[in-house]
Amino acid sequence: MPDIKTALTQALKEWEPEQESNTEDKQMQTTAPKDTGFKIQNNVSRKSYEYVVANPGVKPSEITAWAKKNGFNPDSAYAIASNSVRMGTMKRDANGGFVALLREYTPIKNTKKKKNVTGVIPSAPKPTNPAKPTKPTQAVLAEPEAVATLRLTAKYVVDNIGIGEAKALYTALKQIFEE
Repeated sequence: MPDIKTALTQALKEWEPEQESNTEDKQMQTTAPKDTGFKIQNNVSRKSYEYVVANPGVKPSEITAWAKKNGFNPDSAYAIASNSVRMGTMKRDANGGFVALLREYTPIKNTKKKKNVTGVIPSAPKPTNPAKPTKPTQAVLAEPEAVATLRLTAKYVVDNIGIGEAKALYTALKQIFEE
């Protein structure tokens, strides 16, 4: 008498002969290797640059017409070409058209400085050579005369102070008058 495992295996083979052949077929099939990269389809910067590479000396009006025809914002396409000129990847020819200097597109770099968002106040730059006194090369301008300052009244302070500063002022005045 066969053991239970072999008996059950034979019974399953008899009941489902098609399923076993299907699983073997599936195991034998191999899938084609997938491309891990992706192709950029609608990047207005890249497409505008490629258009200028393909059409050297293209006029700004031609760039905007091409962008509108291809579903891009015409102003963006023109701005990208102008920024590329500033960045040095394109130049203007004698007729005012755009000419690409590089064959491949390079992303436009951000030239604006970031604002100080952390609240940290940058320190003043230190003088490079404090031992050398600088001599003025031009006549020194007269010092501006002191302008009479506004007299601080309670109404002026209340109208021109923020809530946080008002609370700090309140606590400071409270400490002064409690002494």
